[in-house]
Amino acid sequence: AVLQDYNDVFVSWEPPGGAPVALWNQMDNPSTAGISAQDFETSYNQYDAMGADDFIVPAGETWSVFEIDILSFYSDGGGPCDLANVRFYADNGGTPGDLLHEFLDVAANPDETGNLFCTIPDTEFTEGTYWLSVQGRMDYGTGGQWYWTRQMAPAIESEFYWQNPGDGFETGFTTWSIASAVWPAEPDINLSFVIYGTTTNEDGVTTVYGNRNGFVSSKAAKHVTHNQRQGKLSIPNLSAVNEAYIQEPQENTSRSLLGYKIYRNGSVIYDSLDPLTVTYLDVALDAGVYEYEIVAVYDEGDSDPAPAVSATVLLPAPLNAAASMQGTNVFVTWSSPAEARDIDSYNVYRDGVLYSEEVSSTFFIDLATTAGATYIYNITTLYDGGWESEYSNDAEITITGAGGELIPLVTELEGNFPNPFNPTTTIKFGLNEPALVTLEVYNIRGEKVRTLVNSELEAKYHTVHWNGEDGSGKNVSSGVYFYKMKAGKYTSTKKMIMMK
Repeated sequence: AVLQDYNDVFVSWEPPGGAPVALWNQMDNPSTAGISAQDFETSYNQYDAMGADDFIVPAGETWSVFEIDILSFYSDGGGPCDLANVRFYADNGGTPGDLLHEFLDVAANPDETGNLFCTIPDTEFTEGTYWLSVQGRMDYGTGGQWYWTRQMAPAIESEFYWQNPGDGFETGFTTWSIASAVWPAEPDINLSFVIYGTTTNEDGVTTVYGNRNGFVSSKAAKHVTHNQRQGKLSIPNLSAVNEAYIQEPQENTSRSLLGYKIYRNGSVIYDSLDPLTVTYLDVALDAGVYEYEIVAVYDEGDSDPAPAVSATVLLPAPLNAAASMQGTNVFVTWSSPAEARDIDSYNVYRDGVLYSEEVSSTFFIDLATTAGATYIYNITTLYDGGWESEYSNDAEITITGAGGELIPLVTELEGNFPNPFNPTTTIKFGLNEPALVTLEVYNIRGEKVRTLVNSELEAKYHTVHWNGEDGSGKNVSSGVYFYKMKAGKYTSTKKMIMMK
C-alpha cells in the first residue's frame, strides 16, 4: 500500500503464481516526478513534446507487442486523456533513431489518476534495442496537463530522451536530448511503463505476457510505418509516490483468473473482472490506519487473501508554533508541515477556539489582547479539499505590554504569492538580525534571470515584487523559475511558476 498526496492510498499487486505478466516491466520504482509528453490543441502546438525510453528484446526472441501501460498523472486539470500517440524508434548508438512504427489516436483507456493502458495492433520486434515514446493527446483547455512518471534509481539501461521541437518552454532542447542534460538536477533518468504481448523463442515456443482482452479500444489506431523522426513539452512536476507491492498467494494458475477484490478494514471496496488491472487508488481518506487485503477471483471461486498490508494516513500539522510580544500585540509564527503538499491555508486557534480562518501566510498578529492575560495559540493546516490537520504544538504567552518592533524569530524565505502568477508576484522573507541579503531569480536551466535584492537590510519582515521581467527589462516566458535568497549563513531556494 502506498501513501500518495497525503490522504490517497495507491495499492498495487502481482498476479497469482508469480507468472510473468510483461515482456518489459519498468514500473517497480516510481519517482515523485514526471515529464510532460503531451500533444496539445492547435493553439498550444509550441508546447508539444515527447519523451522516449529504451527497451531490449533478448537474443533469440521475437516479440509481438499489443499493449503499452504508462504510469502517469494529471496537473492543472483532471483529464481525461482518452487518446495517445504511440511510437517505436530504432536504436542509434544509445539514442532514439529512425521512427519504425507510429500509432496515432490510440485508445488510452485512462484510469482516474491519469495512468494509460494503450492497446495497439500486434507489432513485431526481433532481438535488439528499441525506443518507446507515448504522447498523451489531450487539450490543455479542458483536461490540463498529462505527465509521464519517472523511475527512480538504479538506472535501467539508457537514460530517457526528450524533445520540444516548437521550443514553447524556451529550453532550447528542440531535438532528442538526454534527460541529464535537460534536467541536470534530477536524479531519476528513466520513465515508467510496461510492455505486454507474446514472445517466441528459437524453438518456436510462444508465451503470452498480459491479457489482450483486458481493454476494448474505443477508436481504431491509425498505423504509419516510415523512417522520419517526429517529435512533439516537458515541464517536470511532482507527485508523491512510495511504491510497495502486495504479493498474491501462490495459486494454481491453470484455473481461469477473472479479476480481483480489494478489502479495506474487512469490507470490499473494489471488485474487478479485469485480470490485467493490478493497481487501485483509494482516494480522499480521513486520517487513520487502513489495512488492505487482495483476493484473486477465479471461475471456481475466490482465493485466500494475500497477507494484509497497511497504510497510515496523516494530515500533518504545522511545526514550531511560537508566540512573542510585539508592543501590546502577539506575533504568532509557525512552519509549514514537513513533506506536506496541496496546502490551501491555515486556521489559528486561541485557547481552543477558532480565532482566524484561512490564513495564507505562516504568521499571524493578534491585536486584541489584554494586559496580564495568558493565551495559548494552536495552528492547523487546511489542505486542498477542505481537510484539516490536528493542532500544532502549544504556543503560550502572557501579555506584558512591552513595546517593540516586529522582529521575526528566525531568518526565513517564506514564499511567493500568487503562485502560479501572471505577470507579478510578491516574495516575502524575514530577517531576525541585520544582514547582507541577495535575492536572485533563475530559470530551469540554472541561468540567472534577474537580481531582485543585493543590499544590507534591517531585521524585520520584507516583501519584494517581481514583475516578470529579466535584468534587461524584457518579459520572461511561461515556465518554472527558482528564486534563491542568501542572508549571512542562511540560504534557501523555492520554486514559482509563470503561467500566461
